Amino acid sequence: MVPGASTAGRAIGRVVARRGVTLIQARLEREGWLFRRQDSGDTDFGVDAEIEVVQQNQVTGRLFKGQIKSRRTIDWTTGEAGVSVKARTLNLWHEIPLLTILFLVDVTTKKIFWTPALAHHAVSGQSRLSIKFEKGSDIHSDIQPLRSYLATWFSVSGRDTVLNEVPQFHRMFSELSTEVDHYDDPMEVHAELHDQFRLLYQHLLRLRLDLGLRNENIP
Repeated sequence: MVPGASTAGRAIGRVVARRGVTLIQARLEREGWLFRRQDSGDTDFGVDAEIEVVQQNQVTGRLFKGQIKSRRTIDWTTGEAGVSVKARTLNLWHEIPLLTILFLVDVTTKKIFWTPALAHHAVSGQSRLSIKFEKGSDIHSDIQPLRSYLATWFSVSGRDTVLNEVPQFHRMFSELSTEVDHYDDPMEVHAELHDQFRLLYQHLLRLRLDLGLRNENIP
């Protein structure tokens, strides 16, 4: 190996990584979105950016995380390109409360491809996996599919969704409270009711949090 070749390669890689972050920042800011850098793009840890969707020049509070991988050129095989990541890194993206979108940038063509982190899963015991990007997902030419995906995500995960379910929640609570009255304290409920109670409990915790209430005293 030529002395210094490894160091030079890493330096070039960092330049490519930073260039990729700059390209995607410029593309998303062209939509009017707010792009906040959180990492230099040099590492596989954490996330590179937090992005807020802006509509009609109004901030929406709709945030998602962006993890950016950059290549000087992308090798495509049958319309797909893969990026190897550690399983623990993917698990980190899944644990982040906000949605994480993965981007792959070709810094030569300036094309930007995307895929949701939630669409990928590591097999048990697997230390690394390949994240697949589709060639047709380029937001440089068409960002509407990403917009649609985000709109759907925010519509089903937002605070209003839980609040709109209050009538159904109340009806379910009324039905189950009648069933509970049939049991003594030490008794377990029938198996067919167990999942309903679990769902009710989880919904109750989330509903209270969305209303600004605290849950530390909930049994």
